[in-house]
Amino acid sequence: MFISSKRNYFIPAFIILATLCCMSCKKFVEADPPRHRLEFTQVFSTDASATSAACRYYLEMAFTTLQITGGGASIYLGLSADELYPTVPNLNYDPFYTNSMLPDTEPIRGATWVRAYRLIVHANAVMEGLNQSQTLTPSVKSQLEGEMLTGRAMSYFHLVTLFGPVPLITGTDFMQNNSAPRADTSLIWQQMVSDLEKAVNLLKPAYPSAGKFRINRHAASAMLARVHLYRKNWEGAEAMATTVINAGTYSLAAPAAAFAMNSPESIFHIWKENNNTYEGNTFIPTSSTARPNLAITTSLFNAFEAGDLRKTAWINRNTVSGITYHYPFKYKSRISPPLAEYLIVFRLAEQYLIRAEARMHKGDIQGSISDLNTIRTRAGLPSLPATLTSVQLAIAIEQERRVEL
Repeated sequence: MFISSKRNYFIPAFIILATLCCMSCKKFVEADPPRHRLEFTQVFSTDASATSAACRYYLEMAFTTLQITGGGASIYLGLSADELYPTVPNLNYDPFYTNSMLPDTEPIRGATWVRAYRLIVHANAVMEGLNQSQTLTPSVKSQLEGEMLTGRAMSYFHLVTLFGPVPLITGTDFMQNNSAPRADTSLIWQQMVSDLEKAVNLLKPAYPSAGKFRINRHAASAMLARVHLYRKNWEGAEAMATTVINAGTYSLAAPAAAFAMNSPESIFHIWKENNNTYEGNTFIPTSSTARPNLAITTSLFNAFEAGDLRKTAWINRNTVSGITYHYPFKYKSRISPPLAEYLIVFRLAEQYLIRAEARMHKGDIQGSISDLNTIRTRAGLPSLPATLTSVQLAIAIEQERRVEL
């Protein structure tokens, strides 16, 4: 596999165009060096314009429907895992549900592969501009670099967990990127850890935006906790998750409010101007009598225990022609205005589950059970007994991850 040279070549120019449109319509004077390089230099000459270029990354995350960062991961992977099923034949959904995907299956190519690398090269271009600039305020430069490092790690996490060995792109040279070979997965994981550790040191706990729309230190820590968990670095996973949990910034919300616009549980979410989430638009039927596009399988529906508040708050149903279809209802608004919800990327519940698993592997059985019980109490379920064996605890963690995430 390779990355489209055309897409990579135009990323820096795309940043310039988007940023300049945000700044003003004033023409630049044409002079040596070449105009595109002069404009690129000017973009990263002021804090405001550099911030605008970096913030374009977040707009790209929400740019198209059902891409890997816009709800596609939940939908396509849910189909592949037999937790969702299409209620009518669908060219995009059926290959995932039947596990008959091909390399050119469009959601794989466009919404996942191309989108992830578009975000990666955008982050690379911003970081190159930041490193070349001599005029930015140091604190602004550090903040923006930390955001881009975290964003790049997020994209590589999706790529390596879905495809295994993939090209490791850390620059914007389209000739090199076009012919980049697959890298060993260990190198990609090392790059993610390196990026995120640096980001945690560069970022501040405070959000640089009015809402949780831009990455702060806790969002980078949450991502690093996830990476450490997948790499079986139990010490690192516990430490990063604990940092987020003990920050005092977030708290578990009642299930019905966990995905609301201003949920105290959200660590980082994606903003879309005047639109709600693509997940809500995809899952929620057009009316109470309409069949949903996707429904929850019986296996997932029955995985919820009796009395679990998540089952009543996060699953809805429509009965059409005598058939009852249960569908995901975490997000409760379709895409049309008014704006009521944001797509949550990281939330506090996952950090408890990460720490529970890490503690179990470290032999801290009681600490692990305590974290699981925190999640279960929020869900209205009885606490797990302190007498669980390690095998029983592993099954309980798997169960809670399934119904919570």
